[in-house]
Amino acid sequence: MTPPLDVDALWSKVRPNERGLVPCVTQDLRTRAVLMLAWVSKEALAHALATGNATYFSRSRNVLWEKGATSGNTQRLIHVRLDCDGDTLFYMVEARLPACHEGTATCFSYRRVGNGWHREPVEVDRPEEGHIMEELDTVLDARARQPAGAKPSYTRSLLDAGVTKQVAKIREESEELVAALEGETDPRVVSETADLLYHVAVALKGRGLSFRAVFEELERRFGISGLDEKASRARPRPPTDEPG
Repeated sequence: MTPPLDVDALWSKVRPNERGLVPCVTQDLRTRAVLMLAWVSKEALAHALATGNATYFSRSRNVLWEKGATSGNTQRLIHVRLDCDGDTLFYMVEARLPACHEGTATCFSYRRVGNGWHREPVEVDRPEEGHIMEELDTVLDARARQPAGAKPSYTRSLLDAGVTKQVAKIREESEELVAALEGETDPRVVSETADLLYHVAVALKGRGLSFRAVFEELERRFGISGLDEKASRARPRPPTDEPG
């Protein structure tokens, strides 16, 4: 069971300014782009950890603000870090872009040109495909560690339900993928494949495994005949009294 959240213990390691605030750098999990810098109070940190939504403190309005509450450009919190001096926080988030109120992907849209600033929004690249499953595992891990009272998540409900529910979902998604392959559109095949991979990832997480172990096994098999590899895993026949 996840232990109760002790925000007082966390905040005791933070060195806020005279207003009780610390700067917070926010980075997107998938693109690794630095999205913004905002300020966080103890109450904002508590709200972010309890809800799973990145929350900051507005110095101009003197209130907490949950990112995306009005714009829809939400930031789901993956994890929080504190720098070595204790005076800067770091949020890793799943972001719905744009992050900036100016409509750009990040708030860092001005580049120095000579003695002035030229508006040049950062182009946020899509992550390499090979990192997607690793990033999914990071998200699943964050969902698994959600504190009591956090916003409910489908992932957490599957993990809490145990292997029977997880296997049932894998079987269900496998059948839907087969049906799509047999007679549905390519987008449906892609969608059902994604559903199946997600549910397999959850079941692996439930066993303390991840797709990293799966990829390592696939890598081991490179250069080995598929027939030979299957033969090496053949189960021995049970003993019998009947003549062979």
